Amino acid sequence: MVYTLFSLMFKVFFVAAAAYLLRRRGALTEQDQKSVTNVLMRFVVYFTVIMSSQQDFSLEAAKAILVTAIYAVLFFAVFIPASIFLSRWLKLEEAKRRVFVCSLVFCNITFIGYPILQELYGNIGLLCAIVFSMIYNVVFYSWGMFYLGDRGRGSLRSILSNKIALASVLALVMYFLQIKIPEPLYSTFSGIGALTMPLSMIIIGCSLADSGICKILRDRTLYLPTALRMAVMPAVICLVMRALGVDPTIIRISTIIAALPAGTMTSIVAADYGCAPDYAANIMVQTMLAMLAALPAWVFLVGM
Repeated sequence: MVYTLFSLMFKVFFVAAAAYLLRRRGALTEQDQKSVTNVLMRFVVYFTVIMSSQQDFSLEAAKAILVTAIYAVLFFAVFIPASIFLSRWLKLEEAKRRVFVCSLVFCNITFIGYPILQELYGNIGLLCAIVFSMIYNVVFYSWGMFYLGDRGRGSLRSILSNKIALASVLALVMYFLQIKIPEPLYSTFSGIGALTMPLSMIIIGCSLADSGICKILRDRTLYLPTALRMAVMPAVICLVMRALGVDPTIIRISTIIAALPAGTMTSIVAADYGCAPDYAANIMVQTMLAMLAALPAWVFLVGM
């Protein structure tokens, strides 16, 4: 199980490291990074969202899926206001406060969570990750993007017209109605959606090259969001679910989701909107580094 975790992490970090070296040597420029971000945000991400609906629904997994959906709604309903309240006590500028909140509540569910949960807990783990991701998409691509880009203000009309949020709702409908995409569209869309991870890691690697690992590790302002994201939040989820008598499998899956590093999309959208992009990238990178120790520890603890 631990080998599986490190094997998957290696794939993620390899692409980021390659982009890091290319950027440091000048093979990738700032304009290249912006172009990759535009391709990801304005094209690839739609296929990623839609393809998350193409999993088979089984009755034996229905309970796990339902509980995960309830968990996802409650997770965002509780941790978003709690994170906003906590951020007001920190001596951070407005843009960093917004990044702090989004880095806490939005994890890297798609790029890291999907393969890890599938490898550890099979199809039920993947289905639960997909359901969580669908609700995640609706919240992030509506409230999250407006919170990062417009000081938390956004009209109902602007939220309803957000194309990625609409794609997330469509994915939910397609999943529960079991609407399947026929060939050759399925393989084509799946191939495009598969670009999400490498493109994201390229952007991360370039951001890391600009920031520098040593600088990130020395930045004490990153320790609090890292500790909250990787230790405190999964501990709260695990303890509360155990107190409520939730099924052990659901506890394991939910705790691992809560222990994932800060979401890549928070860093990408922060860069796109000019909302403390360096701070967002640094939190994401430090939580990914912390994941090397935190995630195996949580897998061991919840598996006891």
